[in-house]
Amino acid sequence: MNMRLVAGILLPAFGLIGVTAPALAGTLGKFECNIVGAIGLEPIGDRDGHLLRSYDYSCVGVDGVFKGAVSTGVSVSEMDGPKV
Repeated sequence: MNMRLVAGILLPAFGLIGVTAPALAGTLGKFECNIVGAIGLEPIGDRDGHLLRSYDYSCVGVDGVFKGAVSTGVSVSEMDGPKV
């Protein structure tokens, strides 16, 4: 089969698949989160006010697909100055 003929048939078919199947985005769930323990502030040491802020958090799914699920994590942020 000629490559132009194959491309002429397949490319429009793939284009129609993309048009007829729109992407669906929605909320998978809602969480209630709390900070666990103390917030840590560690100086980096290269200049005044340059810090790493870290804290542990725990979340519980309250609605949707993740209802009843428990998720934990750590958040680490760089701070430059006395902004809290």
